[in-house]
Amino acid sequence: MILYANGCSMTYGAEIDETIRASVCWPAVLASSLGMECINDAIGGASNDRILRTTTQFVTNYLKKKKNPNDLFV
Repeated sequence: MILYANGCSMTYGAEIDETIRASVCWPAVLASSLGMECINDAIGGASNDRILRTTTQFVTNYLKKKKNPNDLFV
């Protein structure tokens, strides 16, 4: 199972030390508690247009690879 997160600096974990960011930002903590892999596509200052565009691209590419959509939580 994969947890895909996208958003702005809050989702990215901008205020967290870079050496531990990937494991303690909220998407990583949530994925860990659910026993899922985390893909965090967020960046600081992301616009809603960017979030929508990159999320749509990720899901489209995921489905093109014939992966099970039931294994993806967005």
